[in-house]
Amino acid sequence: MSSFERLESVGLKQQIEDRLKQAILDGLLAPGEQLVEGEIAGQFGVSRSPVREAIQDLERQGYVVKRPRRGTFVTELTPHAVVEIFSLRALLEGYAASIAASVPQPETVERLRALVRQMEQSADESDFAGFSNADLEFHNLLCASTEHSRLIYLSQCLRTEMGFHVVVSRYSLPELRELVRDHWMLLDAIEAGDVTRARETVKRHIHIAGDHFVRKYFAASEQVDLAEETLTKVFWTVAEY
Repeated sequence: MSSFERLESVGLKQQIEDRLKQAILDGLLAPGEQLVEGEIAGQFGVSRSPVREAIQDLERQGYVVKRPRRGTFVTELTPHAVVEIFSLRALLEGYAASIAASVPQPETVERLRALVRQMEQSADESDFAGFSNADLEFHNLLCASTEHSRLIYLSQCLRTEMGFHVVVSRYSLPELRELVRDHWMLLDAIEAGDVTRARETVKRHIHIAGDHFVRKYFAASEQVDLAEETLTKVFWTVAEY
């Protein structure tokens, strides 16, 4: 467990959340490591309540996962899980993009545009937490804009498992900018009402993101080649839909 300094009394929950998030991004809290409320509260010099609230927010954002009767752990993935998650995301978000482009909503487009600008600024400043938060909010808003309750529910389930935040700090600046360009292309397609281009842009973006994830998150794993091969086959199949 990483050691933390004591905090100021104002805004405790947010301070704890920010510190834990940065520790995960920096690798000080390793994938699979357990977060113990009492230990963290003791290190920060606070009660358990703001720690519990901070951990709940981190769970919603995909940084940590709760396991019944075991506790809370930093998100940890297998290559097979990544393939499953990204292939389903391609289907769900491709459908979401189709809906968004079929009847473009100016207010939604403007909110999405503001998030891409945040991603762009965060990439330029090497602010990985800021980048991943804006990216998460972009995809949440894309799905939420469909008002398709089951699509929204399924996409949220996948995102809490994805742990993109755990790997984003290993991206290079050119790779982050490539992801930003994908989002601009998607916005252009949605605003133009081009359903096919919006769907295919999202699927291509998720394919690239999945490939990056496998190569970077599992860099030292013997399963990388198999995972990449499987991911490619899955996305060729998904491309038919």
